[in-house]
Amino acid sequence: MTEASALSAIMKTTVGIYVTKQTPGNDFPDVGIIIEGVVVLQDLDDVALTTALLFGLCYSLNMRYPSQFRYTLKGFKRC
Repeated sequence: MTEASALSAIMKTTVGIYVTKQTPGNDFPDVGIIIEGVVVLQDLDDVALTTALLFGLCYSLNMRYPSQFRYTLKGFKRC
């Protein structure tokens, strides 16, 4: 994925978690949170921590959970 296509994907994302894989120039993968097309947190340790922080941000920012993700929380509960 090129940098331009990655930026385009970020701009189109309402709420999401991103993970970049290791590349020769980058020793560590990057995990972060995107809210409304803006990377709000980056360089997090793992996806589990990032998921917990995403739910904490939704709660603390008093965000309305996107209706198209209404079954996501049920999926997390079953896992």
